[in-house]
Amino acid sequence: MTTLDHAVDAIRRHIAELRLQPTNLSLAEGLTQLTRDSVLPSMVEIDLTLNLPDTQPFEATQINHILAIAGEALSNVARHARARRVQLAAQMKNDSFTLTITDDGQGIPPDYVAGYGLQNMRDRARMLGGELTIHSQPGQGARVQLIVPSEVLK
Repeated sequence: MTTLDHAVDAIRRHIAELRLQPTNLSLAEGLTQLTRDSVLPSMVEIDLTLNLPDTQPFEATQINHILAIAGEALSNVARHARARRVQLAAQMKNDSFTLTITDDGQGIPPDYVAGYGLQNMRDRARMLGGELTIHSQPGQGARVQLIVPSEVLK
């Protein structure tokens, strides 16, 4: 429980820092930092896959929103999923940017009422001009996916 509390606190601090100031990090740097600089890696195995262009197609505000969504998703894994493994993938294709966070945990109960964190993720997706979907089956983990059309980026 102590490790879990530390992981949640670290992720929340990271999200709060992102809210306070525009980031100077690229999206790839921010996602790498988010997955490496918390206690979460001591709790679950994190696979990070980045397929992003060398040139930055994102504004600082967009990066902040994407990192906040990823941070909230990882925080939810730490607090609720009982997962052993998390896969975080970010890729840019010709027509869209996709962020996917998948865990092998217990899944979201069918009667779960979305709280502030999930609503915040959906709101941020809308501000990005994208769509957030959450897929889950009890006992089969969860997948959070953000898709943002490339025409709304930068």
